[in-house]
Amino acid sequence: MAARPMSGAAPTTMLDAMTTTQITTGYTNRNRSLTAVAGMAVATASWGIAHSLLGIELTVGKDESLRHIDSLAFTVTALGIGFAAWALLAVLERYTENARTIWTRIAVGVLAVSMLGPLGATTGSAMAAFAITHLLVGGTLIWGMRRPAPGCPCP
Repeated sequence: MAARPMSGAAPTTMLDAMTTTQITTGYTNRNRSLTAVAGMAVATASWGIAHSLLGIELTVGKDESLRHIDSLAFTVTALGIGFAAWALLAVLERYTENARTIWTRIAVGVLAVSMLGPLGATTGSAMAAFAITHLLVGGTLIWGMRRPAPGCPCP
């Protein structure tokens, strides 16, 4: 049986290449799922700090369309965005060569556009809380999803 290549070394046999791919894929999937969960945790913690500790009423809209945003909305939305980000990155990795670069540009663009959302808040403090949450969750997802597996020759 052939010796396994050292970490970071190019695979020397088909078996080594398959093993390296399986390890890299497993690490990447685990890392990205944990990143999605981390984004959710950041959003939930942000809601808890803003609402429970600081007493900010997290509401959006005006008059009849006034809506209170609860922790479940923060949690589910952040988790959904995390998994959508992961799915887009996986598709880009399958069909393009510069997937992480393309994905990062898209993610930063989406984050920039999402910053328009907090403008619908009813108070300045709610607007600030929403904006900070967007930046924290977006930053967590962008940083975490971009990380390659150790020893991956990814660009």
